[in-house]
Amino acid sequence: MINRSRVADELTDSFINYQWRLDHPMPDANESVESLLDHYRSNWLFRNKVDQLVSHVMNVINKHEE
Repeated sequence: MINRSRVADELTDSFINYQWRLDHPMPDANESVESLLDHYRSNWLFRNKVDQLVSHVMNVINKHEE
């Protein structure tokens, strides 16, 4: 049995980086894991994009696990 909460957390971390790269293709010397997490927490549109990606992947996982 998989731990859905841990999978969702790991997907969130991955999709934060993925979505950030889509929105900002050129690396910035000042960006860090913490700055990306702060952006995720403070920017509702960015957070919604990431959460939608996680939700869709979790839906696929749930559908195939049953």
